[in-house]
Amino acid sequence: MTSRCFRPPRLTRGLTLAAACILACAGLARMSPARASVVEALDVAALSARAERVVTGEVVAKRSAWDAQRLRIHTEIEVRVAAAWKGSVAPGERLIVRQLGGEVAGLSQRVVGAPDFAEGERVVLFLVATPGGTYAVLGQGQGKYTVLPDVPLPGEVGVPGEVGRPGEVGLPGEVGLPGEVGLPGDEAAGAMPELRRPASIRGPVLDATGLATLRAQVRAALPPSR
Repeated sequence: MTSRCFRPPRLTRGLTLAAACILACAGLARMSPARASVVEALDVAALSARAERVVTGEVVAKRSAWDAQRLRIHTEIEVRVAAAWKGSVAPGERLIVRQLGGEVAGLSQRVVGAPDFAEGERVVLFLVATPGGTYAVLGQGQGKYTVLPDVPLPGEVGVPGEVGRPGEVGLPGEVGLPGEVGLPGDEAAGAMPELRRPASIRGPVLDATGLATLRAQVRAALPPSR
């Protein structure tokens, strides 16, 4: 896998080149120089080991706002948890994922490589805690998977569960766990078949087999429960 390059967020509103230059010069005195950094490529095993929480759930709200200096837009994504694959999170609990970038009043900023979210989207997230009681997606877009709408999430009503590791609630039985089925970004597993991708969503998308395979890979990467 190759590393992804992080680039500072950029503004878009159909500005002409001249107008953009004027804005850049006007803010130069109060903005620090842009710096590029490299995001390490992480496979499922590395994501599982480094994440503080691995959860499935649904995006129930998304809010974007300027920071106090009106230099950067931040977005908060509220996720209702269906099940925790790692970490102690109760079903129905709501986590706030905070990330740089978003849109306010028609003005947008975007961080290359950052995950996209949509209200109603069902996801698997690899998370790390950040100040203020919020979370960030580990490895930018590498730590977020979208689950197709017709695939039951572990922990949802009517979905078979399994008693497992502490903090883990609900697992669809041992059905469809072939190791040969690929997950995007997992070189050893091969390529994921083309799936129906929800509108406005980029990144890996899981069907029922893909979700079960990802769950099996996460379990294999974690130490045995006591």
